[in-house]
Amino acid sequence: MKSKCNRFLNYRCMPVFYLHAQTSQIVRFVYSVLFFCPFVLNAQINWDVNANQFEHSMTITCVVENDLGNYYQESISIGVFDGETCVGVAVTDTYFPPSNVNLAFLVVYGNQSNASYTLKVLVNELVLDAGTLSFVSNGVLGTLDSPFVISPVFSILGCTDSTALNYNPDAIEDTSSCIEIVLGCTDLAAYNFDSNANSDDGSCISITIGCMNDAYLEYNPLANAGNQDDLCTIEIVLGCLDDDYVSYNFLANTDDQSCVLTWQDAYLTLLESCENTISISLPSGWSFFGYFLNEPIPINEATFCITQEIIIIKNYNGSIYLPEYNFNGIGSLEPGLGYQIKLNMPIAGFHFCN
Repeated sequence: MKSKCNRFLNYRCMPVFYLHAQTSQIVRFVYSVLFFCPFVLNAQINWDVNANQFEHSMTITCVVENDLGNYYQESISIGVFDGETCVGVAVTDTYFPPSNVNLAFLVVYGNQSNASYTLKVLVNELVLDAGTLSFVSNGVLGTLDSPFVISPVFSILGCTDSTALNYNPDAIEDTSSCIEIVLGCTDLAAYNFDSNANSDDGSCISITIGCMNDAYLEYNPLANAGNQDDLCTIEIVLGCLDDDYVSYNFLANTDDQSCVLTWQDAYLTLLESCENTISISLPSGWSFFGYFLNEPIPINEATFCITQEIIIIKNYNGSIYLPEYNFNGIGSLEPGLGYQIKLNMPIAGFHFCN
């Protein structure tokens, strides 16, 4: 047999009251309902129970108490649940005014001989919690004289403001406990954790240890935390890092594109501006001189004006020039190179002879 938890049983009959004793009146009323009244089924809420799926059952005679300690005169539903499964259902539409009760006869099912079930009631389309029920196979709970009292929780306290952080959609009575939503980063491990925020807005930034001062070589643009005295140690010094250039700065650690003029270019430039004013004083015996003109010149042409005083001239790789023997193993003087010379006598204010 399958009964519907989602149907009210509306009895359309007039109970007969002839017995003066309260119990006899209730019994007579119940009998008139159970044996003489037709059932009219109206779907209300989707609570279904299939008795064929269960091995055990128990019966309960009960009434539902309202929040004023009285009993409902209108029809309400009672549901028994094992988790999400409906295991019993009844309606309290058999109100009996002399006793001020609303009777229900409830059959509860189960596949275990003992279990704990949840009770719920449906009042004016509102589902209310009504405590628990201890199921016992073949048990009988409540009598007409002393029915089992079901007490639903009518005052569900909580925040009824749907915009609040702690909004409770099931709350019936507001407790003035609503908490305003404060957006921010709620991750304690984040760099921008907001202790005032109670709702995360996705703005959390991970902590990155590093130097945050862009005046130091260790600077990390992503850094947002760390002991800066330990992390920022080498201050940036701008300058030319190439020692082939005149502007080379041995203290610099960061190139600033200031390497423009090489030493060789500077020397040649200086020669161009000074070649007519530079003179060399050469002592007797061995000494050195540098060739500072811009263009190579045969060594015999550059020194013909002092040839009678020259014994020998050597270059950097050992090649020699011996004017006495008209031997030129050097070839031409090259700009920027130095030469070794040996003279018979000193020569003051020497200019290359070209």
